Amino acid sequence: MSSLDVEENTVDAPYNSLSALREVHTRLLKLYKEGETEDVLAEIETFVRRGSATGTLLDNENDRYAGQSLLDYWMTVLYRARRNTTDATLAEFDPSLALKLDDSLCPYRGLNAFQEEDKDIFCGRQRLIEKLIEKTKETRMLFIVGPSGSGKSSLVLAGMIPALKNGAAEGSKNWQYFPRIVPGSNPLKGLAFALGKVYNQPADWLPQAAEKLRQDPRYLLNTIESAGSEPAVLIVDQFEEVFTLCTDDALRDGFINSLVALTESSGPRHLVILTLRTDFETYLVQNPALMSIFEKGQVRVMPLTATDLRSAIEEPAKRIGLKFEDGVVDALVKDILGEPAGLPLLQFALLRLWKMREDGRNRITLKDYRKLGGARRALALTADDFYQSLSDEKQITAKRIMLRLARPSGNAEVTSNPVRRKTLYFEAPYRVDEVLEELYEAGLVRITKGETKEQDKVEVAHEALVRNWGTLVDWIEKERAAMRQRLRLTASAEQWLEHGKDEGGLLGGSLLEEALRYDDLNDLEKEFVRVSKSTIERAEQEKEEARQREKELEQANMLALQQKNEAIARNARRLRSFLTILALLLIVSIGTAVYGIAQARLAKEKTEFAMARQEETAVQKLLAENAALQAEEQRHLAEDRKKETADALDKSVAAEKLAKVESEKAKKQAELADARRKEAEQATQRALKAEQEARTFSAQLKKLNEANAQ
Repeated sequence: MSSLDVEENTVDAPYNSLSALREVHTRLLKLYKEGETEDVLAEIETFVRRGSATGTLLDNENDRYAGQSLLDYWMTVLYRARRNTTDATLAEFDPSLALKLDDSLCPYRGLNAFQEEDKDIFCGRQRLIEKLIEKTKETRMLFIVGPSGSGKSSLVLAGMIPALKNGAAEGSKNWQYFPRIVPGSNPLKGLAFALGKVYNQPADWLPQAAEKLRQDPRYLLNTIESAGSEPAVLIVDQFEEVFTLCTDDALRDGFINSLVALTESSGPRHLVILTLRTDFETYLVQNPALMSIFEKGQVRVMPLTATDLRSAIEEPAKRIGLKFEDGVVDALVKDILGEPAGLPLLQFALLRLWKMREDGRNRITLKDYRKLGGARRALALTADDFYQSLSDEKQITAKRIMLRLARPSGNAEVTSNPVRRKTLYFEAPYRVDEVLEELYEAGLVRITKGETKEQDKVEVAHEALVRNWGTLVDWIEKERAAMRQRLRLTASAEQWLEHGKDEGGLLGGSLLEEALRYDDLNDLEKEFVRVSKSTIERAEQEKEEARQREKELEQANMLALQQKNEAIARNARRLRSFLTILALLLIVSIGTAVYGIAQARLAKEKTEFAMARQEETAVQKLLAENAALQAEEQRHLAEDRKKETADALDKSVAAEKLAKVESEKAKKQAELADARRKEAEQATQRALKAEQEARTFSAQLKKLNEANAQ
């Protein structure tokens, strides 16, 4: 039934709601003022009977009090008119009579962001929406900044854009509105797609447009202004992906420069709306022009107030006739108030409560809320139930996936870590895909379609999950250090791929040893680790071969020296043999001289003397050659020692310079320490002096008080 049923003539049928009861009451007041006729009194009697029966549908104490007040008023009228009256007490509430609501009417979105078509059920942010509309008068590039879970995307898509399209700003009904852009790894491609969709361009136009956007920062502006004179509105959601997922500087700069050029147009006041997570603000310093605009165009998204929370709960429910038992809304507000990620937690809890309604009726009870475990615990309990429902094998895969989708920082903060599907293929792809599908169906992950299945972007459904699911938090805490190292490995592998698999980016030492222990590597990481290992092994092998060659060279030198010594020894032996033979020949010559002719004695002796001198010369020559060989050896040894002496001298000079620098540094530190000591002494003296003066002043003041007292 609906409020149109108020004219129903069934005598005892209850009205379908308190609003319907009030509507009939208002109509009766008008009729009664026109005259107290029998027909009017009869209608009043019908109203009282049906109003009393309406109590079976009213479970809220305030509603029952209001309804009973209306009945009491008309009972007084009937009593004064001396009409026969019956009991006008509201009937007891009967849950079995509550209206049923179709599941398609659900006014809550869980962990999903509100979209433009959800504008009628997006409530609680009216003041902030008005502030954003007003801010568009001051800046053309609006940065909506807030922590994950603060509802930035929903605020833009379901709040600000519908308001602008409805004329909230001057002329905004006629502006050109482009589809939401999420940068991803190629933001220019997303920008070209948005242009092509609005201007009905064919698919083969997109690559050309993306390249022109990269080359010419004014291409975006020229394309938009050539299509019409109305201002354009571009929405860049999750702007931080320009820095986290886009690794190509040319693509990043081309995207940012195109947006800046659009907002600096001298023509129509084009508007660019960007959502940015608070923890990525520092990335903007990479682009000074963007940082300057950010300082003027930022608007902070603060947590919902109690009033905002109550509006976000009750207003969508009223649109479909959904009711909350007393205490449920208060409990929800108390649970969520002050929570940075309050909006997704609240929406998730409301969605779960909607699904828990008994027999699909239009009533959410306190019993349902308690069974849910509260707004903060609803997400964790649901995730635990899902995880426990998996087989042991799938639990291991799910755990690995969820840990990959979380990014622990140096402090206690944990954020979402969007990845490509292919990076999750650390085991059989079919099993990973199965578990991913189940996680998606359970609402725990979000999958954004890519060019291919492997390029799908996978992320947790909301960062509220990595902060509020106790099981996942425990996993992260136990493996925080390993996760950071694991993420560094993934980043190093991706960087290695981007730089053409340059050997300079490979792992080594303890990092390689750590990587070799992982059993959840994807294909890229496996190749990265394998190449790193083989490169290290090849380097070690080459080093060993160099050592072997050096050893063989040393052995060859030793052998050459040994052969040289042996040659010297052989020459010495030859010399001794020659001298022995010479001695024998001399004896023979002398004997021959004794028996020779006396006249030839002198000539023969001279001849023998000449021969002896000649032989002696040969011996001296052999000795000289031997000495030359020894001198050459000594020269080589001297050169080696000279080189060693020069190296030692260089090291000595360097050490002396380093010692001199360290000495000067120590001297300066000593002087600084001495200056600080003197300053401390002076400060101490001043403090003592001030204390003494204070004591003197106190004594004087005391005397003065005593004198006044007398």
